[in-house]
Amino acid sequence: MDKTREYEDIIQKLKDASAELQKAIGQLETRIAESEQPDLIESAPDKAPEPGKKYTFTELRTIIAGKAREGFTSTVKMLLAKHGATKLSEIKEEDYSSLVSDAEEYCRKIPADEINSVVETIKAGSNAGQLEALFEHQFATSVEDLKEEHYASFLWDARRLINAR
Repeated sequence: MDKTREYEDIIQKLKDASAELQKAIGQLETRIAESEQPDLIESAPDKAPEPGKKYTFTELRTIIAGKAREGFTSTVKMLLAKHGATKLSEIKEEDYSSLVSDAEEYCRKIPADEINSVVETIKAGSNAGQLEALFEHQFATSVEDLKEEHYASFLWDARRLINAR
């Protein structure tokens, strides 16, 4: 009988812990949903960035949030990391224009022809041996196997490889 009571106590403790975890998950989901605030931010303009333009934080947020809403969230995160940040508020004001330019370059539908062209450039260069590792980094073995949502990241890595000559 003592063993049964002991097991019942353990089961109750596990249920309590599970309830606490569910509560924490709910709170995190709420925080994430509140931090995205898609309805509070205007859509990004469809025009190309003006060269040399100084952007305000509000303009930057509008453009970057628009790109994230268009489905480029992982690309936006990659660009933030490139600029040494994990969130938009960590971007230095002098980097606003550069981030907007990068967002316009990489947060777009990239045609497969552009990916093929970059692959051919790498094959013809001195870094051809690193092409396999580049595909592996994107969980692919070839251009045909490369998922479209990885095109921007692949293009980013490929250009870094080409420029490393």
